[in-house]
Amino acid sequence: MYDFRDIDGNERLISNLSSRIKQGAVHHAYLFDGEKGSGKKTFANAFAKAILCEKKQGYSCNSCTSCRSFESGNNPDVYRMRPEKVKTIGVDRIREEINATVFIKPFLYDKKIYIIEQADAMTVQAQNALLKTLEEAPAFCVFMLAADNTSALLPTVLSRCSLIGMRALDTKTIKRRLERDLSLDSEKAEFYAELSAGNIGRAKEYAGSDEFTALRNFTVELLDGIKKRDLIDLFMQAKQAENFKNNIDVIFDLMLLWYRDMLVAACLNSAEYMILRDLEDKLRNNLPEDISEIAYCIDLIHEIKSGLSKNANFALSFEILLIGLSGCRYNPA
Repeated sequence: MYDFRDIDGNERLISNLSSRIKQGAVHHAYLFDGEKGSGKKTFANAFAKAILCEKKQGYSCNSCTSCRSFESGNNPDVYRMRPEKVKTIGVDRIREEINATVFIKPFLYDKKIYIIEQADAMTVQAQNALLKTLEEAPAFCVFMLAADNTSALLPTVLSRCSLIGMRALDTKTIKRRLERDLSLDSEKAEFYAELSAGNIGRAKEYAGSDEFTALRNFTVELLDGIKKRDLIDLFMQAKQAENFKNNIDVIFDLMLLWYRDMLVAACLNSAEYMILRDLEDKLRNNLPEDISEIAYCIDLIHEIKSGLSKNANFALSFEILLIGLSGCRYNPA
């Protein structure tokens, strides 16, 4: 159910938008900005539902005809658009589904709402077609765009929208939501919350994913005993990592957790502050003699991750990473 009262971590923003609804001062266009899983779609839908709620109390009542039809996907004054078979939204769809209907008055309510998911998938031509509508749309229209990458949108489109940035949630909030929504035990909820980097959608995806379990197992197998591996073994492991190329950022995050917890193990006798508590024995068995090596490994992971984000060669980068993590260094005389 879409409801402002179920959204965590954006209380001030919700209060502001609720006040605008009650005052009848809703802006004509909003852009929800944030990475995948940050809650853009949920926020946009909760806002749209509250705007159309018949009670006009700043949030949805969940009992009026408008709220019920919104939840069932049958509200006649809500129009949705997202990429379909192709990965882009072309100019013809903007012209046919938005521009051709924008001046038709709402069927039942005082507002008509267009929700464009993955707005950054619009072609330049589509954005230019939408721009004209954003500039000339009637007062009863409200546009809600959601984008992972706002840099893909034209500056002129951005300037016509009120920007709503999705804030990262704190670990405790995500942990509480995972315990409530997915019935996870405290330890598992904390693990996924820590790994999510403030992204509730990512935390829920990891928690229910067999693929994530495979990534975790591969990472642990990779790092456990890495200092005892020979060069051929490292090259074979690097080649195997190419099977997980599309999820390499998850592997990097798991690696960072491994070395973070290794640092905890080196400094404390208790596992209380570890995130990978079930791996405590493995972590302690892999502790280096010199604790500064842990910092080196963390820096190296960040360096390789940054290089790959700039299109560095994957196979070569991962080989360099594993060689570095294994303790093989070049020490000039």
